[in-house]
Amino acid sequence: MKKIIAFILFSQLFLLTACENTTIFSGESKDLKNKYVSSDNDQSGDFDLVIMYIGKEPAPAKINYEYSLANKFNRKAENLELKDNKVQFEKVACDDCGITEDSTISFGIQYNNKSEIIELEPK
Repeated sequence: MKKIIAFILFSQLFLLTACENTTIFSGESKDLKNKYVSSDNDQSGDFDLVIMYIGKEPAPAKINYEYSLANKFNRKAENLELKDNKVQFEKVACDDCGITEDSTISFGIQYNNKSEIIELEPK
């Protein structure tokens, strides 16, 4: 009986892991470091995003960012306040974003009258 229960639990765990696909994208410049984690399964998808200021000068009070994924999903945000030198979003819904393990994300960021484009590559 224990073997049957163990087999059922293992099977369920295997099915749950097999159904979800997680891809991590990251990139950095002299002043900024980005990490984008895309997770999807057969029914829905979501992403986590962290933009971290790593420059030597004091961190900007606010940033703007803009990016698109496979020309399907566009995201733009303005006047985001940094807390502890970063902006962070968790579990943002994104069904059919068009992201694959071969994708590259061009991420535009503006802050303190500066503008940067960071290419996020899959890791």
